[in-house]
Amino acid sequence: TPIANEAFSAWMGGADIAAEGHFSMEDLDLSKFQKVFAVKSNKLVFSQALPGCIPISVIVTFLADYLVSEHGMTVQASTAITAFFGISCLCFGIAGGVGGQMLYNLRRKDYFCWLTCAGMLVAPLPFMALVNAPQALVTTAAGRPTILAFFLAMCGGCAALAGPNIRAVLMNVNPSERRGTVFSAFTLCDDLGKGLGPSIVVTLVSIFGRRKAFTIAFAGWWVSAAFVSQLRHSLPSD
Repeated sequence: TPIANEAFSAWMGGADIAAEGHFSMEDLDLSKFQKVFAVKSNKLVFSQALPGCIPISVIVTFLADYLVSEHGMTVQASTAITAFFGISCLCFGIAGGVGGQMLYNLRRKDYFCWLTCAGMLVAPLPFMALVNAPQALVTTAAGRPTILAFFLAMCGGCAALAGPNIRAVLMNVNPSERRGTVFSAFTLCDDLGKGLGPSIVVTLVSIFGRRKAFTIAFAGWWVSAAFVSQLRHSLPSD
């Protein structure tokens, strides 16, 4: 039996041949996406992704270089600050997941929502302080970070309180047959934020300069917190 070349057949105007394990565009069920965006909690979670990724873009892409050029740290020291932030995020993420699960089990969804956005309300402050502080406060004469610099990086990790709880919201407001679609859409929004974040920061830098631009970018967590705080109204009904 000759093997059918599906692409050639379609190009020649023949019938649409779908081999086993393949599907055609007609088989796609786009109604699931309509159902996903009909849930208010889903829309709030997706909306917070872009502004929440802008501060992360500053930390991951620009902060180490800024600490070297503006605060006189060595490359190793500035890298240690970002690494310390990463460790702090891990610890806060675990704590946020445990605390959020406890509050959710107690049916205290209002407290659950405030815990989820609490980290995003607090996290901009230590990073704004780190960026705007005088060099002597965050860098020693030898170019190493001061205890204050490490403390500010540690406090900034509280932004990770939201991560596990945001995903728990998506798990709980969507039925099992729709969760794959939901998390695909969430990953798309999250990746879009990670991709656009550096471009937005560069645009802000060209307008305001690095110090003001980074300060504005860290305020993106407050925008995310505003969206997440509205979950306290939609979560009980969803």
